[in-house]
Amino acid sequence: MDTQNKTERISTEDRPEQPINGATPASSPATPKFTCEEIKGMTIDDLRPHFKDVRNVWRTANLFEETCEDPAKYPPIYSLKDEDTSSCVSLKRLYLLIEDVTEHTFARMCLGSWEHWEQITDSWVLKPHIEKWRALLDLQLKAKYLTLIKQQAEESEGPNALNATKYLLETTTSFGKERQGRGRPSKKEKEAYLKKEVRDSQTLKDDAKRLGLKVV
Repeated sequence: MDTQNKTERISTEDRPEQPINGATPASSPATPKFTCEEIKGMTIDDLRPHFKDVRNVWRTANLFEETCEDPAKYPPIYSLKDEDTSSCVSLKRLYLLIEDVTEHTFARMCLGSWEHWEQITDSWVLKPHIEKWRALLDLQLKAKYLTLIKQQAEESEGPNALNATKYLLETTTSFGKERQGRGRPSKKEKEAYLKKEVRDSQTLKDDAKRLGLKVV
C-alpha cells in the first residue's frame, strides 16, 4: 500500500470470480487472482467482497498466501512474510508501518472492520504470527520514543515535548508496565542513570567523529 495514501488505497477493474486461467484445483496449479501491485492499487471497498467466503464467513487462514489451502477458490490477498511477495501484500509490513497499538485503525484500513481482525487474531493458525508482530511493534515503538527522549533531553526542546514523548512511551508500549511494582528511583539511582546517559552520549559522539559521521 502506498504510505502516502494508506488510508484509501490498498485497479479499479472488475474481475471474474474464477481464477484468471480458468483452472480448477484438479486440472492445474492455481493462478493468483491478483498481483501484489493490483492489490496495492485497490481501495478497502474494492477488497471488501474478497474478505468473506461463499458462506459469508470472514476469511482467516485462507486470506494469507502461506496458509491458504485452496488458492484457486479463494485467492489470497495478504502474506505473513516480512515483505510483499509477487502476488500478495505483507500484512506484517503494514502492521509495523501503521504503528497502531489499539489495532482498531489498522483493522479498518487493512481488513475493513474490527470484527474481521478479531476473527483473524482468534485463529490458532495465525495467532502465533500476530503475537510476534505485537512484540516487534512494542520494541519498535520503545526504540523510537527512547531515541526521541534522548534527543529532546540533549537539545533542550522544553519539558512539554519531553513529557509528551515520555507519555507515549509509557502508555503505548510495555515500558510502563515493566516499571510498575517498584517505587520511585532514589536520588543515587537518578544520578547514576544521568551519568551513564552522559557517558553513552559522549561515546556515541566520539565514535561518530572518528568515523566521519554527524550525530543528529
